[in-house]
Amino acid sequence: MKTFLALLFILGCFFCAASGVRFCSDNTLKPGKLVLPYRFDGKSFIAFPCRNLKAQSVAVVMSFPENPQGELISRHTPRDGRRGIELGLSDSRFYQLDGSKITLLASNGTRKHIITSVDSKEFAPGKNERYLLTLSFEPGKQITSFVVRLRDRLCVRSSTLPAKKIPALTKNAGSGYLTIGGRIADLKKGLFEYPVSAGTVLHKIETFDRALSEKDIERLAKGKLTYPDVTGDDICDRRTNDSWCEARFYTDKVSGLPVMQLTTRGIYNQGPTVHYGTAFPGGANEISFASIRRGIPMLMTGNLKTGSLKVRHTLSRLPDWKRFRSAADVFERGKPAQRAWQGINTAASLHHRKVAYYVPHDNGVKMIDLDSGKITVLMDKKDFPGMWFTTPAFSGDGKFAAICARMVGGDTPERSPTRYYTIELATGKVQIAYQVDWGQTHFFSNPKFPDIWAVKQFKPAFMERDRAKRDRIRKSADCYFVDVKTGKTTPILPRNTEKNITHLEWTGDGKYLVYHGTAYSGGTFVGAMDVSGKVVWEFVEPSWSIKRNGLNHICADSVGHYIIDDGLLVKNQISLIDWENSGSDGKPDIIPLAHWENQWIPGQFGHPHPAVSPDGNHVVFYGCKDGNVHIYVIDISSVRKKLANKKGEKSNEQSAK
Repeated sequence: MKTFLALLFILGCFFCAASGVRFCSDNTLKPGKLVLPYRFDGKSFIAFPCRNLKAQSVAVVMSFPENPQGELISRHTPRDGRRGIELGLSDSRFYQLDGSKITLLASNGTRKHIITSVDSKEFAPGKNERYLLTLSFEPGKQITSFVVRLRDRLCVRSSTLPAKKIPALTKNAGSGYLTIGGRIADLKKGLFEYPVSAGTVLHKIETFDRALSEKDIERLAKGKLTYPDVTGDDICDRRTNDSWCEARFYTDKVSGLPVMQLTTRGIYNQGPTVHYGTAFPGGANEISFASIRRGIPMLMTGNLKTGSLKVRHTLSRLPDWKRFRSAADVFERGKPAQRAWQGINTAASLHHRKVAYYVPHDNGVKMIDLDSGKITVLMDKKDFPGMWFTTPAFSGDGKFAAICARMVGGDTPERSPTRYYTIELATGKVQIAYQVDWGQTHFFSNPKFPDIWAVKQFKPAFMERDRAKRDRIRKSADCYFVDVKTGKTTPILPRNTEKNITHLEWTGDGKYLVYHGTAYSGGTFVGAMDVSGKVVWEFVEPSWSIKRNGLNHICADSVGHYIIDDGLLVKNQISLIDWENSGSDGKPDIIPLAHWENQWIPGQFGHPHPAVSPDGNHVVFYGCKDGNVHIYVIDISSVRKKLANKKGEKSNEQSAK
């Protein structure tokens, strides 16, 4: 029996069409002869013994009936919860799909612990069309799949999923079989589950002890692959200094405020994160952001009033760019994404029209002058070996650029010692402003006292396995005021028992630091403290949860003492929080600005990250729908007038008293 199974596997490596093993659902193991093409009856599947823990691939040619269902290619497990990988059509117990769409999963056996998954809204197999399906497992690296319609070699589906846990998935893949047309449920009893629909035809099989390249896929498809256009991508190539408008305008259904969708094309358009003022170069009504259009990474600007866009700089087109179907797709593909701009890795200053940026695996931290196009290298990577750069920032007076850098050794960058460098723009002098054993990219200079920085530095509590130690971390400061001239540090301590802060930012006048975090008793706390660290207001919203509200952020107002959030206190809403007149812990007035139900795709580039324009009349956020990210601008000038009138009335009342 063992010899027979081993022989089958070897034959499979040479485009097996003569023999194979078929497991039936009648509680018996019946090895049988496989003759291709093989028509599935809805009660059977095919399995090859497969214990190779190195890179491996399978390629099959199949055709499907209407509304097909089931698991196509599986290296899976019995019901004991051990791990596996699969390429399926629909209705798996791990991930419910709407209709007969292709999905790729890596799971440890429960819906709660999916490692990663991708489904397609673009493709359902055509009846009786022949498709080439390939699946490559690269332990410790990624899973790659292709679905190619052979009639015209159209690549209707391709995905590359980073999965560092693949060695664990493949090592303990229970049955040790690579299956086609279903999944082994109990090897001893010969039971399987999720078979493909009756009428599905297997035309060819080929297996490999290596990952398949795109050239391999083209060889199997007998010609060069073509790709469908990406919905929503740009209609033409854009070049530096090109200017145009693609904005659309609408009235928000909740607030009644005018909203401009500044960008309507491109796979993604993403600006800086919540650092104060980093989205608005020179303090003008203009936003700087990164974009990918037709595979070309761009640094762009957009006018908040007119909607006019302008390309400021471009990078070379990404290889295989037509494979990138969404923002998530770009940054999940590894090396091509390393040559792309992320808006979160850019920063402007209110004091000049220069933008600092970092492109991973480029030669360092750079700065571009938006008017002249001149590029300056702020930190050359060869001078800082072993450092992993992240989000840049500028000092509050615009005289210094700053970068958070982690030391990369035997551990992951997130767990490495962290240095905060400053670069004097006038001289180019680089120095270490601060250094900690465990730091994050949150590094904020006070707008009025630029030597005072707020830094998030402490080890996250969830990284500690011991419950008592984890609790102790939660009750300890993880953010500090740092005087970069004297080196003095002061802990930032919320009033809440939970001292770990998620996000923090200075108000435009530098008087207050606003912050939020997960409350110790559940829900979220949001607050404000002065420069000395004295809490002046803090409120707990017990109904908040990450599952209910999302991965929320706050930003401080640029001209007043308000907070803007993206769903923290009111789910699916960009809100203005008027806290200054709420007492020390009272519920604030919450003013709706825009209804927004965000799609939380992997990575920071899909997060709304609201920001207030320097004049206070516009709120910008980055909204994600259908995997693409666009920039939205809310005109809040009418809200600003109402707030001013409200404060004027209260001031008059106090004077009368």
